[in-house]
Amino acid sequence: MLSELGYVGDERFNNLHGHARLLFYDVERERQLDVFLGVFRMCHTLELGDRFFAGYDSVPLADLALTKLQIVEMNEKDTRDLAALFLDHELAEGEAADMIDLARLRTICCGDWGFYTTVRDNLDRIGSSCAEYLPPDDHRVVAARFDQVTAALEEGSKSLKWRLRSRVGRRAAWYEIPEEVRDAPA
Repeated sequence: MLSELGYVGDERFNNLHGHARLLFYDVERERQLDVFLGVFRMCHTLELGDRFFAGYDSVPLADLALTKLQIVEMNEKDTRDLAALFLDHELAEGEAADMIDLARLRTICCGDWGFYTTVRDNLDRIGSSCAEYLPPDDHRVVAARFDQVTAALEEGSKSLKWRLRSRVGRRAAWYEIPEEVRDAPA
């Protein structure tokens, strides 16, 4: 199917990592497509194998948000993607196809201090930086939703594993730097 759409598989990468992740390029449009199989593993690990629901066009929006919020070295595209996601979708307690589930964000972040720390850092950073490219009314919406997520994470009950890891804090790395992927084939 991807070949029919003009994508070319990265043979070397796919042979090495095909059990968990595949990489394809649309050379003509300069696009890269990452396909994760069950687990999204970049700076943090997010289990997605059981997160595909009937009637949804993608994984739930909270999981989609977490795939971006877990990036330690976020670029402008990631920042804009997150701002657009939070601008276009309201927050809710519980799963709904068109809402970002606060309970899911809380479950993931309150169970893993490292994930929590990266998410909080990004919410703080993006909340202020998106004012540079969003109209004031849109920025207020995004900032308010980020504040709501932050409050939900603060109020959430932290796991024992979370509390133990928090004692070490930032003195030890809490994230992985993902393998860099080479540029698209010419």
